Amino acid sequence: MNEAVSVLPSSKAPVVFSSNLLVSECSWDKIFSELQVLLKQLGFVYFTYSSVPRDLGSKESLFSLTKRRYGADTQGTLPEHVVTRYYREMASLDPLWNALPGATQPIMADSRETTSSPMVDSFWEQYGISSRVYVPVGKHEDKPWFNYFGLYHEKSQTEFNQLYRDLAGTLLPLLERCHKLLLLDGTRDTNPYLKHSVFSTTCTNILRMTAEGMSVKMIADNLGLTEEGVTYHITRAKKVLNARNKTQLIARLYQSGIL
Repeated sequence: MNEAVSVLPSSKAPVVFSSNLLVSECSWDKIFSELQVLLKQLGFVYFTYSSVPRDLGSKESLFSLTKRRYGADTQGTLPEHVVTRYYREMASLDPLWNALPGATQPIMADSRETTSSPMVDSFWEQYGISSRVYVPVGKHEDKPWFNYFGLYHEKSQTEFNQLYRDLAGTLLPLLERCHKLLLLDGTRDTNPYLKHSVFSTTCTNILRMTAEGMSVKMIADNLGLTEEGVTYHITRAKKVLNARNKTQLIARLYQSGIL
């Protein structure tokens, strides 16, 4: 991050993102601090950075909306008590979650587009938020999860739609850039499969050796385990990732960023 970025809101002077950070200085706190300053000048009340498994709504998913209430999946400036209350009281009622897991483009939370509801809108209005947009970032098409920024604005939906059209051309590339820097500093924090420790260290080592072509016996001898124990971990991993065979398992391990 070594060039300044200007975002031009309609009929206003440029708001400059002073992105003069070296890669070695790109901590989450520093990136979030600079992003907060810019977004606040543009009228955004809060922003969040999070991840969404694409199977979040399925019964077989390893993840759930209920687990998100503890805030482990949500970084940014939205207060912790708001995050907790939202996932405890509103998330299961919010139509957004029917659309977001499959998103490839920004989603406006607009009740006219079945991505929100009057009850959910009323919840956010208590915190000075009248409109929201959720922006997927990163190359996520081939992954079972993706990261996104949630942007929360004080303007009404109609006013915000116009502002967003003015900002999108420069704001979206900026968010992509921030995402890339956040990946450098916290791969584990941006990947739900790693953050929630879907597999133990022992299991991950077994899966890595399996991907390298080692036999069950070789892995057992290397790790001081029984062959039955190694087979158990491989079988469980297939079930967890819904893989039919070892080849598909290895592919999904790489897709999910576990390997």
